[in-house]
Amino acid sequence: MANPPTPPTTPSPPPTGTNSSLVAPLLSETFTNRNAEVALTADVAAGTGTSTIAQKPLNLVYDAASGSYTLTANGRTLVFGPSDIDQARSTSTLTVYVKGTSNANSDTLTMTKAGTSGRFTYRYVGGAFWERSLVSGNTLTASAQSSVYGAVTPNAGVPRTGAASYAIDLIGYVTSQANPFGITGSGRLDVDFARGLVVANGTIPMSPATGFSGSFRSAATLSSTSNSFTGSFNIDAFGSYSGTIEGLFFGPAADEVGGAWTAQESATGAASGVILGRRDGQPGNVSFAEVRNNDYFYSTASRLDYRQTATTPQNGTVADAPLTIQYNAASGSYTLVTPDRSVVFRGGGANVVNGSFMALSGTANDRLSVSGTGTYVRAGKWISSANVPQSSNLDIRLQQFAFGMPTATAGVPRSGEGAYVIDVAGSAADGDYPNRMDFSGTGLVRVNFGSGALSLSSGVNYREDWFTSGRAAFTANGQLSGTGTLSSSANAFNGSLTLSGVGAYTGTFAGQLFGPAGQELGATFKATDGTGGAASGTILGKRDDSILAAEVGLTDLGVTTTFSVGAARIGQTSDQQTDLTYNPAAGSYRINTLPYDLTGRGFDVTLGTGDRTMGPDGTTGYDKVSGDVRLTGYLLNPGPNNPRLALTYASFGDFMVTYNRTGFASTDRFLFHYGIPTTGASLPRSGVANYSGLVLGQGRFEPISLTTDVTGTSAFQIDFGAMTWTGSLALRGAPFGSTATPGTIGTFGYSGQVATNGFFGNASTPGTFGSLMGRFYGPGAAEIGANWNIGGTDPNGQRFELQGITVGRKN
Repeated sequence: MANPPTPPTTPSPPPTGTNSSLVAPLLSETFTNRNAEVALTADVAAGTGTSTIAQKPLNLVYDAASGSYTLTANGRTLVFGPSDIDQARSTSTLTVYVKGTSNANSDTLTMTKAGTSGRFTYRYVGGAFWERSLVSGNTLTASAQSSVYGAVTPNAGVPRTGAASYAIDLIGYVTSQANPFGITGSGRLDVDFARGLVVANGTIPMSPATGFSGSFRSAATLSSTSNSFTGSFNIDAFGSYSGTIEGLFFGPAADEVGGAWTAQESATGAASGVILGRRDGQPGNVSFAEVRNNDYFYSTASRLDYRQTATTPQNGTVADAPLTIQYNAASGSYTLVTPDRSVVFRGGGANVVNGSFMALSGTANDRLSVSGTGTYVRAGKWISSANVPQSSNLDIRLQQFAFGMPTATAGVPRSGEGAYVIDVAGSAADGDYPNRMDFSGTGLVRVNFGSGALSLSSGVNYREDWFTSGRAAFTANGQLSGTGTLSSSANAFNGSLTLSGVGAYTGTFAGQLFGPAGQELGATFKATDGTGGAASGTILGKRDDSILAAEVGLTDLGVTTTFSVGAARIGQTSDQQTDLTYNPAAGSYRINTLPYDLTGRGFDVTLGTGDRTMGPDGTTGYDKVSGDVRLTGYLLNPGPNNPRLALTYASFGDFMVTYNRTGFASTDRFLFHYGIPTTGASLPRSGVANYSGLVLGQGRFEPISLTTDVTGTSAFQIDFGAMTWTGSLALRGAPFGSTATPGTIGTFGYSGQVATNGFFGNASTPGTFGSLMGRFYGPGAAEIGANWNIGGTDPNGQRFELQGITVGRKN
């Protein structure tokens, strides 16, 4: 029997030097590295095989005297020298060494060349790939050792603040059944040095003819004390592979990066390789208006956990949860990282920020939606679900968060006031309903930047998370209200809130300002009802200080203001175009109406302090002759103590207008409402509000030709979510000019639509005809004013036509 072959001896390592880079000439060195292996045993004839992966040590030594590399792994040592270079297979970026008698039984070492630019060629980090294949009959035994090595960054040289972005290359091997083959790819790796997060994403070309590509992704953690990161690694190309990565930074100040990865699909499919990259100085994004670069965002999510049973949500809890969001601009994908897991969500396309995204990793039961129309802030909603063993129940987790470009502390306003139009979105797991109740609404946040006082208010509309035919989803309406404080030394605010509609919820909110000067805000909130119900959500807002002007009451106006008036001249069925200008310095009102018929009936009269008379209770009377026109009547005094009707932002006038003009003389009754209009931004977009007020008017009953002075009360219910309304006028009347006690005329209903600048509709009481045109006044549509008319036949058979105005306020 022949003697067994003598095992190769491991040569003594050359003296170890320290290379500052991989650019020649190099010193002899035993390189620090990270390594990955994939191994395949296959039956070539049957086309079957099994694969394994491992991150095994590989000793990589360079000898400067001979220009050779000595590699030791799996108990084998092999030296690759200049004479082993295969010039035909080498390229401008790779040097290929070959040892062996044939392609079927050989060892190959492929090494990336050093360089300062371009793909695969790096100054401080290199890739080495030792491939070994042996064929015996129909059996193929193959392995590939992949290594990243080079001039490793000292521990002290790894940054511990800030962030960096690297353009990376991927080189590796994939085995599938009996077929091993190489892959390459490219992408980006982003590092948050302060938080120790490393996230990579990229593409792997699979079919150059069709342009179809696979993808790779990684989420890893950087050691807080050393130059090392480890984490997950996934490939979706030729199958779905999952595994791990180990990496290092290279260069004096983490200028480049390298990592060795392994990933397994099944017993017959595996992959391993490396990523190499250099820092390219890619900046973050300054706004969502143009998102072109990868970016990190940081948030504290409001987390809602509950168990969905066959009949109702149970065991609802809420908590704060730190969250890191990495956005990949090339694919529009998101990687969300929490302390216990990370999930990558499929991108919606290059530079796409908003949308619904499905998970690439984690589980198929992870979903992400991103929404918002602001320039600097967005809202995210991450839903995860898991089956409860041996039941049909689901454990569901919602994490809702705001993210974007926060205002630097120095950029936070510290004086004056600001108003933000807000969009609210949230979810409640409440045992009074069969399924989760999702809700949304619009409202207002007011901030006093000097004192830090903050308030929020929004109507909300609920809809059950139910889309199955057979029954309608449950709905409800409610209100979200709160008060809080803006920090005097940081960009942060927080406070307490209440939420109604599906229960009496109480909780907290917290957030910050976004944009260079606090142009927007974002916040999260959480609340419970004390009986197992729990809710969470987000608040996004855009600053709109025009709202503040609408919050100044009529008694506080300090500048001359012209109001567009809703006016009705008795006998006319449409508004008479009228402007009313208030001059606070002079205490005067100028009323200017356009002529409304061929006689030229119209006037331009200024009512000054010298024209005042005693008016009815709660009013200021006026009597003024101006040319051939005389006005006698009154204006309602705005203010909280008016016994007739306490209004802040709206008022009305009731005047008799006497014309003494050549060719005709007449007296008309002129009624009008006016005030500080609700801005479009302040108009609620959700919730239901009820209003009550008073009515003034006049009309005639036929055939007795009785002119009637009309008074009464009004009630309105306005659904801002549905943009619809209903209302009623309870009218009383007495002969015009008499002192008789008014008698009941009747109660008349109206209904209609809400528009951006008011509301309109028609009479709804059977047997009547008429219309109503209204306006909103004050912040959040606090008060209303409207012109109305109604006609029909009363129970005594008398025909009537009445018209007038109504003003009111929220109950």
